[in-house]
Parts: sequence; C-alpha cells; structure tokens
Amino acid sequence: DNDGDGITDADDACPGAAGDPSDDPQKNGCPADPDRDGIRYGDDACPLEAGPRSAIASENGCPPKPKPRPGTTPQPGGPPTVAIEGDEHFEYMLHGAELVHIVTPDKEKRLNALAAELRSDSVKRAILQGHTDDSGDEGYNQMLSERRAEKLKQWLVIFGRVPADKLVVRGFGATRPVGDNRVRTGREQNRRVEVVIER
Repeated sequence: DNDGDGITDADDACPGAAGDPSDDPQKNGCPADPDRDGIRYGDDACPLEAGPRSAIASENGCPPKPKPRPGTTPQPGGPPTVAIEGDEHFEYMLHGAELVHIVTPDKEKRLNALAAELRSDSVKRAILQGHTDDSGDEGYNQMLSERRAEKLKQWLVIFGRVPADKLVVRGFGATRPVGDNRVRTGREQNRRVEVVIER
C-alpha cells in the first residue's frame, strides 16, 4: 500500500495517491477530487487540472482551451519532439491501475527518464499530444486522444513528480498518422503520445 490509504496496490486504481474505497475498480483508491474543482475523479476528464462542469464528457472538469492567436502557425524546425510510439501501455493507461502493472522495467525507465527531463529547470513546458488510429469515428478518436495524453500527464504528475502546470494536454484524434492504418503495425504506431518540449 504505497500511498497509505488502506487499499492494497493490487486493488488501488491510483496507487501513488491516497484515496477513497469504491466498488468501481477504476475509481477504487483514487482521490475523490484531486484538483478540488467540485467534480469527482471518475467524472472529471482532467482530474489533475481544475475546470468547469461541461455536458461534453471529454471536457467535463477541464480548463478552457486557449484559442490560437490569429495568424499563428507552427514553424518548421520548432521545439524538439519526443515520440512515445506504439507502446501498448499507453492504451492501458486508460484503465487506471492497469498502467502500473503493465509498465515493464524498460518502459518505466523511459517514463522516469522523461519525467526527470521535464522536472528540469530548463524545461518551460511540455505539450503532451495524444493520437489514435482511424478505427473510431472522429468524435470518439478526439476524445480518446485527449484521454490518452491526459493519462500520461497523470502518470508524470503522480509517479514522475512533474509539476502539473508544466504539462499541457492536446488531442489530435486520427488526424496525424505516422503509420498505415490499413495494417495492424501501422495502427499500433498511430496509437501514441508525442511530447513536445519547450525550453
């Protein structure tokens, strides 16, 4: 019981943060409202960032998205990107506790190295960009890509001790494939989170 909440790590959906017991395995042991925005953990699409209630499930409890400034477009040769591609544990990150049990020592090393870099004073912020394959419809893929990136953020904050205000979550759905969606290996490549680091 790493977080001392009386729930064994094997049954704790949030073993790195003390929480409350729940009959729902995906909420068991999770803080009731970690960001204190009045929206319970299981209903909050952004449980580590305070935000208003929304009828749109993927936006409920999330801070408003900043609007792009008129006339701004990403410049080629911009900030470096760290791609975390095709690792099945990013899919499992959507299922709470399974992340902790599925991350292998090698993958955990990569995540810990990323967390250490993001904690560095030289990093101003990191944009966690979630992506999907084209299996679902546009709305579903958008929601899934945002949740995938949000789950990485949760891992980095809870287990990697990265300050939450350094991390920005963006979802791109299936709009930026790196692999061929017609084949399994291509779809796996497209289910990913990319981390853009700004110094």
